[in-house]
Amino acid sequence: MILTDSRFRGNLSGGQMTLPDALEQVLWDHPPLAVVPTRWATCDIEVGGTQIAAGDMVMLGLAAGNVDPV
Repeated sequence: MILTDSRFRGNLSGGQMTLPDALEQVLWDHPPLAVVPTRWATCDIEVGGTQIAAGDMVMLGLAAGNVDPV
C-alpha cells in the first residue's frame, strides 16, 4: 500500500500514522491468508442455501470483511 496508495504513503511519511498503525491497517484490509486447507463433507448438508453432498471438497476462504461494499 505504501507503493500504490499515495494517501496512505503520505499519512505514514507525514507522521500522521505510526508504523504499527500502518501494519495493522494493511493486515486489516489485505490479510496475508486468503484460503485455508480444505475439508471433505462427511454427510449431505445445506449451508446458506447451497447443497453440499457427502464427499464434496469444502474450502473456507478468508478475507477482510470490512472492505465488502455491501
